[in-house]
Amino acid sequence: MNVYFGKFNGLNLYLVPFSIKNSINGSIAPAYIKPNWKKGTYEIFISFRFLLLPKIVKKAIMEHEFGHYILHLINYEENIDVNIRKTIEALADYYACCKLKINFNTWCDIASYNLKILRFKITGNNYCNIYENRLKRFENKEIIENDIDINDILYRIFKDSYYLMNIYNKVFNYIYSNKKIFKQNLKQLKNNYLKGMFTREEYLSLKLYIKPEQFNWEPFLNEIGWDNDNERLKYLQ
Repeated sequence: MNVYFGKFNGLNLYLVPFSIKNSINGSIAPAYIKPNWKKGTYEIFISFRFLLLPKIVKKAIMEHEFGHYILHLINYEENIDVNIRKTIEALADYYACCKLKINFNTWCDIASYNLKILRFKITGNNYCNIYENRLKRFENKEIIENDIDINDILYRIFKDSYYLMNIYNKVFNYIYSNKKIFKQNLKQLKNNYLKGMFTREEYLSLKLYIKPEQFNWEPFLNEIGWDNDNERLKYLQ
């Protein structure tokens, strides 16, 4: 049974009594976010292991999950292409990096954190060099798209704000213009309405909620100074 655990930025938090699996690779995950169709919002679920994590890792995880919500990009649909899933995760990662002013090298350490060990340290690894080399190999077609990982995408986002805007628009349009996904969401919503979970007025309101407005990156990046290439690229050093 899930236990109410408070709120994060207005979203309800619940502690779950079992391990959570990553939707991409099946590894153990500390948290996930999913819609609550009845309430017309989203909720964040955290595993018991989350409570044992270092403070910086907890903050990063929470901002990442909230990033899914604020960007309107949730990885709960099973039929979403795996490369789209990776891009969604990278965008949520970048949102968290922006909010916490975390550099790319540190984020890679956080992303590779082993939940079984429950110990975190900055490795000092220069992931920037590693992923710059991988980017060049990708551009030279030595690495195919299916072999690109989440950090590959995150690195390119750090490097190029135009790339950020392009892939966000691409993924957003893929999800909310995908008739199959939209119909699935609408069917689930209608079924819940027919079960009496909410009124007709709530049902009509939630139908609009299924296709939200896109997140506006420009004022967000401007607020933290990351619309400036020189400032943002400091976090790739």
